Amino acid sequence: MSAQDGSEDLRAIDRETLRWLVDFTSWKRRKAARPEDVGLPFLRRYIDEHLYDYYFLHRNYTHLMPLLDHYERRYSAPQDVERLLADARAHLETLSAN
Repeated sequence: MSAQDGSEDLRAIDRETLRWLVDFTSWKRRKAARPEDVGLPFLRRYIDEHLYDYYFLHRNYTHLMPLLDHYERRYSAPQDVERLLADARAHLETLSAN
């Protein structure tokens, strides 16, 4: 992955937060009546609303929001969230291998 694809932003986010991002978003998309409604705008709102409820969101906010912005600018919905999840999963696998 190159810095242009968001990998630099992914590397700045800790494993716990990446795991939450993948698990929470995947779960919400599976449970939603309209999975396409659980996209990057939804994630941005959720993070803003729950910033102080989850310490890892607060700790990683300055990396999460630019990451979401990057994927939203680079890809169209719903590919933006799907690509983010795929890249986050790949990065988590890399972290697990180390």
